[in-house]
Amino acid sequence: MTTTKRKTIPIIILLVFSLLFIPIAPSNAEDVSLDKPKAQVIQIEENGNQILEVSQNDKKVYCVFSHGIIMDKPNEVEDNGVRYYFSLTENIDEAKEIVKYDPSANENQDDSSELSSSFWHGSYIESYSNWLHVHLAPVDVSYITSLGWVAADTLAAILIATGVVSITVGVALGGIATVAIISYSWYVQNNDGSVDIETQIPSLNPSRWVNPGQYLGWATSGTNWGHDYYWPSNAPAYGYP
Repeated sequence: MTTTKRKTIPIIILLVFSLLFIPIAPSNAEDVSLDKPKAQVIQIEENGNQILEVSQNDKKVYCVFSHGIIMDKPNEVEDNGVRYYFSLTENIDEAKEIVKYDPSANENQDDSSELSSSFWHGSYIESYSNWLHVHLAPVDVSYITSLGWVAADTLAAILIATGVVSITVGVALGGIATVAIISYSWYVQNNDGSVDIETQIPSLNPSRWVNPGQYLGWATSGTNWGHDYYWPSNAPAYGYP
């Protein structure tokens, strides 16, 4: 498998910093006093890896995400894909350690998620011409579970920051991944506790703002379980309206 670095820093920075100026509407009157999610790149390495800080309600989450890696065609129909690895942590020191290392997939492994550096958790988003694939490593699945429904905002910010997806697609996909992990873990988790979500962009309901009960789209998991996803009626609204 051939992998090459893709220079995307200008696009990533533009998308991430644009989030700082997009207002987040409250879901109800009780949410007015809550801080709005903010995302910003706080460190860029020479290797193209970056640290994204997402803060809300005095809580900070750090996401280390890699430069884009060009992946071989999976079949004759698809074009080459682009993969971005990312890892979630609340520890800035851990984030600063991870960002130093190149997470390029190991060419000698049949499993393309095998990393050349053990510092990375192994989560990634892949984009091909007709579909998107999000792989969440067990440690990140556990972390998203602990965050609860607010993880949708965090995941959306991360997916958008990679430059692979638009804001509207990132919001829908972040919601789907969060619902899959919290509500349908029994159906979507792989044997090792990781989660794979695959979808085609036309199958999504892209939106900058998601209200309780809103349709998010159709997606399948690594266990080949397909499902129509809705944002739960008891979960707070989220997004970037």
